[in-house]
Amino acid sequence: MNAPVLQDYQRLLQFYARQLHGSVPQYGRRFELLFARIIDLLNRPSRFNATLPRTFIDIAQRISLHDAALRYHFRHDGNRQQFLRELEEYLQWRRREQQRRVH
Repeated sequence: MNAPVLQDYQRLLQFYARQLHGSVPQYGRRFELLFARIIDLLNRPSRFNATLPRTFIDIAQRISLHDAALRYHFRHDGNRQQFLRELEEYLQWRRREQQRRVH
């Protein structure tokens, strides 16, 4: 397993970009696989992950530790969608900041 970088997250999220910003039924499973993959990336140690807001990392760690309350909360697709959308928006901001520094 490689240490995650920004592009790893972007590669996964790009396929769901439209769905992340649309409405979904609360009890669907549309984001289940993407959510599981993102949680896996967030739980891997990396320089990039160390720069992410602690909230994202804490949630991923608690889910991996089988935190009952969080697992219940994220069984709803709408909650997974919100988490993924917030992460995607944060990562887009980071990418824009990186690009701005280069130019």
